Amino acid sequence: MSENLPQTVYNNILSINSLSANVSLGITPEERSVPQKVVIDLRFYIPESMSSSIDDNGEYFCYHNLSEKIYALCTSKEYRLIEFLIMEVYRMIRKQVPDDVKLWIKLHKTGILLDYVEKGASFIYSDLPPHSWTIPA
Repeated sequence: MSENLPQTVYNNILSINSLSANVSLGITPEERSVPQKVVIDLRFYIPESMSSSIDDNGEYFCYHNLSEKIYALCTSKEYRLIEFLIMEVYRMIRKQVPDDVKLWIKLHKTGILLDYVEKGASFIYSDLPPHSWTIPA
């Protein structure tokens, strides 16, 4: 017999849209030698219960500072995989925002050096509960 536990409602979303950086990214040293453009979209899912604690003092969390830290992380060293880079971004953000805030991150590498792949490659990571989000169109 399962108990009906209250579910957290995440109906408030703060987004950082299209943060771009040129990253030394790729499997081979040759590929990493020429920085490649990545675009990151982030969504911060804020529980309804936390909405009342948001004030205008900037003490909740600052998307400006987070954006600067993400950019610095992306451009500070070489990465082989977009999957690893997105997890580095996730781990850094997770230390900066309240635990109740859930994250959704999409990293899009705009080109993958193949003429027949026109729009690059993407990886999405989220710590939202299962089945609580869908892949955006």
